[in-house]
Amino acid sequence: MKKNMSHKNGTESSSKPLHRYTAKLLHCYTATLAAFPSLFFSPEEMAPLQISHAPLVLSGILYTDPTHWSVWLNGEVIRPETIREDFHIEAVTPTSVTLLRTSSGLAETLHLQGNE
Repeated sequence: MKKNMSHKNGTESSSKPLHRYTAKLLHCYTATLAAFPSLFFSPEEMAPLQISHAPLVLSGILYTDPTHWSVWLNGEVIRPETIREDFHIEAVTPTSVTLLRTSSGLAETLHLQGNE
């Protein structure tokens, strides 16, 4: 049963135009809100919080002991004496690598296993 609303002038209208108006209004505000990544921080305050790195792919580990190993990250051989500015290898096991990756003063610990 469809319910119609009566106006003072005697004309009737369905609730569909109201739903369309509401949907358009919500769409308008949703698009505006989606343009802002945060309700609490400005873009300048968000910039240092956003860490964006190229993905790291561990394709191989050659492990002898905790001080003698080689790992292949993104096709590059990394050894204990290798110095990198973007990350530091914390630990290597026969099946995994733990590294500390830094950017803009923020650090994240990653634990990678072969072919990840």
